[in-house]
Order: sequence, then structure tokens, then C-alpha cells
Amino acid sequence: MSDAHRSPGSARSDARRFAVDRGFLLLCLVVTSIACLLLAVLIGSILLRGLGTLDWAFVTGGMSTRPEDAGFAIPILGSVWLLVVCAATALPLGVGTAVFLEEYRPKRGWLRSLHGLAQTNIRNLAGVP
Repeated sequence: MSDAHRSPGSARSDARRFAVDRGFLLLCLVVTSIACLLLAVLIGSILLRGLGTLDWAFVTGGMSTRPEDAGFAIPILGSVWLLVVCAATALPLGVGTAVFLEEYRPKRGWLRSLHGLAQTNIRNLAGVP
């Protein structure tokens, strides 16, 4: 908008809007800084209390009926296996679906229905954050 068409109070309005924007930015930075500081304090407290009791036998220990002898190696290995199985399943399936959808567009038959179903699912998933 040119200066000739501006109302007389618009320069003050722009200055006020700029000040409000700066104030809100400052408020966001302060709140974020406080949250990060609290998180650092909590993590530091947990580390100070826990590092003295953590030893290599606890990290590498397996299952046991006695809680003081148990470790968390088995849950870690289970998580790794789960990641491997999911990656081995999802990677070829995802690449195959992408190639199918981009390179092959069936004209008729059950492949056309499968193509439409996959496209619908992709559109639905694209709308989910």
C-alpha cells in the first residue's frame, strides 16, 4: 500500500504490531530457556544419582529371578531384533510399492483395483501428521 493511501494512525499501528511481535518472541525464548534449563537439571540429577550404581554386569546381564542379578541386555537385543525385522519388511515393501505406483499403471483387472487401493491409502496417510 502506498503512503498516500495509508490512514494517519497506521504508522503507530505498524510500530505497535512490531513491538507485540518482539515481545511475543522474547516471551517464547524465555519460556523455552526455562524448559531447557529444567530438563538439564532433571537429567543431571538422574545422572548424578544413577551413575554410581550402574556397572557393566547390569548392562550385560541377562534375565534372572533375583532383581539384583538381572540386567537389560535381553531387552536391548529384543529391540534390535525388532528394528531389523521391521526394516527388512518395510524397506522392500515400500520400495516395491513406490516402483509399482510410479512405473506401472494397470489398465484393467485386479491390479487396477490394487493400484487404486494403494493410492487411496497413500492419500489418507498423507493427511495424518
